[in-house]
Parts: sequence; C-alpha cells; structure tokens
Amino acid sequence: MLRILFIVLIFITNEATAFELEVSSPRSKCEKSSGVWREFGDSCADSCYLDRGRTRSCFSNIESSCDCLKGKCWDGEKCIKNETYQENELRNEKIRLNQLEEKYPELFLDRETLIKLSMKRQRAKNNTENQAEGGVQSNQSRSSGRSKNNSNNKKPLTKSEMIQSCSKNKGIWKRFSNDCADNCSQISVGAICNAKTTESCDCGKDKCWNGFNCATN
Repeated sequence: MLRILFIVLIFITNEATAFELEVSSPRSKCEKSSGVWREFGDSCADSCYLDRGRTRSCFSNIESSCDCLKGKCWDGEKCIKNETYQENELRNEKIRLNQLEEKYPELFLDRETLIKLSMKRQRAKNNTENQAEGGVQSNQSRSSGRSKNNSNNKKPLTKSEMIQSCSKNKGIWKRFSNDCADNCSQISVGAICNAKTTESCDCGKDKCWNGFNCATN
C-alpha cells in the first residue's frame, strides 16, 4: 500500500513539474500573448529591436520563435506593440546614458572644454610639484643650518677623525693649493684665499666641508 502511494506521489510531482515547465516555456508565453509559435527562415524572426533607420542583420537559418502578427513584436517574454517597445527602449537607453555620463563625465565633453579641463589639471599638478619641491628645499636649508650651528658648538676633530668623517660623507681627503680649500666658511663672494698647501676634505658638487662633515652649500 505504501509503495503504491509513493509511486502515485512521484507521478503527481512529475506531472506538476512538467506542467510548470510547459506554462513557463517561451511557446506558452507566446500563445498567452495571442501569438503563434512557428518556424522562421532567419535568425531575426519576429523579435523586437530598436529601429535606428539602419538595415537589420539577420542570419539565414531556421528559427523557432513567436509570430506576434501585425503591429507587434516578440521581446522574449511576450508580444508587445512596436511603438511601446520603441518608447521603452529609448527611455532605457536615455537612463543608461545618464548613468554613464555621471560615471564618466569626460566622455560627454566637447573638445574645447576637454582641452581647458586638461590644462587646468596640468597647472594644478605643476603647482603641487612646485610646492613639494619648495618644501624639500626648505627642509634641506633648515637641516644645513642646524648642521652648521651644531658644528660651531662641537669640539674640533683631530686629523684622523676628520679623514674618517670625510670618507663616511663620500668626500676625498686631499691637498688644496690654497687655504680656502672646500671649507664652508670660505664660500662667499669675494672670499680671500692665500696660496698655501692645505689638507682638507673635497666634498664634491654642491657641498662643502664644515670641519666635521660635508654639508649642503
């Protein structure tokens, strides 16, 4: 008895599933919309499309679809009036364009406005870079000033200590033909240098020796 009930239950379930699939099939939807399900000679069939005045591309093959008859077209779910479909598609397209414009506004600018915007952004970028460069130079100046002030308060280094410090600062300890050498204290307009062999550190370009290390000029 239980076996019979089980078989009946399976049969009812299968029938219900088949009925649901049949009701939700494109053909059933077509017939509910007063259309006729038939075979067409091309891929376009009676499908709706947004008419932009151009020739529609259709492939030559047998296509089963819904024929919605005169004045209507098949949108994949139901038969709808051609005018209604055109209005809906144009409205949806306008919404999509508005969303695209909000996300990518530059795509909708004219050439002159786009050039002005590009120039404005370039000027802003240059200003930012100039400010950043000025800040770096200011920090270097303060650092150099602190270095010079600190060197004035330090105990003078011995010759061996100066040679070691010069080497650590990537300088070269050598003999100069005058007493100015590469000393920071002698770097000024009109500085008087005496002809005298002097051992000191050559700190290289844009740097000078302050007696303790190489500092920025």
